Amino acid sequence: EPNEAIAHMNAWINRALEIDRENGRAWALLALLEYGQGNQGASVTMSGLRAVRFAPRFTGSHVALSVGLSSSFLSLQATREAARLDPLYLYPPTMSAGSLATLGRTEEALAENERALEIEPDLSIALLNKVGFLHKLGRLEEATEVLNRLQPMVAEGRVNAGWFQGLSDENVLLRSEPGEAKEELHRLLALASGELPVPYWQMFAHASIDKLGGRGRIAEAKELLLRLDQAGIVEEYDGLALSPDKGWVREEPSLEPIVQKSKEKFEATMAILMDARAKGELPAYLEAPLDELRSRLGYDEP
Repeated sequence: EPNEAIAHMNAWINRALEIDRENGRAWALLALLEYGQGNQGASVTMSGLRAVRFAPRFTGSHVALSVGLSSSFLSLQATREAARLDPLYLYPPTMSAGSLATLGRTEEALAENERALEIEPDLSIALLNKVGFLHKLGRLEEATEVLNRLQPMVAEGRVNAGWFQGLSDENVLLRSEPGEAKEELHRLLALASGELPVPYWQMFAHASIDKLGGRGRIAEAKELLLRLDQAGIVEEYDGLALSPDKGWVREEPSLEPIVQKSKEKFEATMAILMDARAKGELPAYLEAPLDELRSRLGYDEP
């Protein structure tokens, strides 16, 4: 049972930390485990910072930190550091591509993702990414071709069936007229509510909002955003504030409470990062980007 497995993992992680509070790998696993269960709180940020502090050469530490930064721009720095440490570990480049897409830099995202596929052409997460980026760029025929490549991998257990279904539903939705693909939209809304047993469902839902909104399907994107908000999942503020694909969110008065929640979470995370900086515990690769991001978002320089 998934819940039983998670409980066992959590118990072993906590046991490892009882033995050694400076076990960076354990802190990294704890951050990823909590995030995978929908936790976006300060504990994920703190665990990620501890992971990098105590195990800076472990690529997983930087991946763990990336999910707790409340910022696609800062997450991009962390996953690129992970890729620098181990160029053949192909998960970080796919995460970097996701951050670029969230920031509205989809062509760059596609190129970053292709670098992983050049090394491993059948890398399932990169192929899934590629479908999503092609959706966002309106290249639906190419996206369908990649979906056809992925379908046999579902039966082989190499691709999560929920992720494949979600992308297939997006594909149908983007090909249809508004209001037509009701069954597909219903499944995507269930996914955005956390009702389906899909790992990292919140990341998938964030991306679906981007793709639908970026293709002018504002009504469906808004429904997904509201469902995600009801599930307690907060959008990353820099994506909302800076991405050209998110103008529709910024311009919609009824969505202001969602933007405000995102801003408050961002500010809470920034307070943790500024405190880490004051203690000399902020990773060096975040120093300049943190100042750049604060400046772009209108915050005073530290």
